[in-house]
Amino acid sequence: MLRHVIGRIRARWPAVDIVVRGDSHYARTQAMAWCERKRIGYIFGLAGNPVLLGRVGDLAEDAGLGRIGGEGDKVRRYGELRYAAKSWKTERRVIARVEAGPQGADSRFIVTNLVGLPKSLYEKVYCARGQAENPGLRRGRL
Repeated sequence: MLRHVIGRIRARWPAVDIVVRGDSHYARTQAMAWCERKRIGYIFGLAGNPVLLGRVGDLAEDAGLGRIGGEGDKVRRYGELRYAAKSWKTERRVIARVEAGPQGADSRFIVTNLVGLPKSLYEKVYCARGQAENPGLRRGRL
């Protein structure tokens, strides 16, 4: 599907910058490699695993200490790391969002080839995906 849609866009506007956003089921090796070869930006959710969770332990601890220290009911921290899943041939940029709240710690991850600060990429680029998928909710249609 991406090949078809992006092929049509590039046929009309060959120099346009394209960014693809998606949930973790889009974060497939083939999709990321294809985007990298075709000069397409991507930002995909990435399922957490013990390796990733272990690498953000310091962020989780800092967020927890911030919550205890009175920063707020929910305290977030952002970070980035280089990571390669077993199925990947190369390391890629992974952004982590760690939150300490009343129910404990919650860690989320995205994988991207975009440039930018971790917090901005997560909140303004990746999370905008969810808002774009729910236009009826914003207008009170559902």
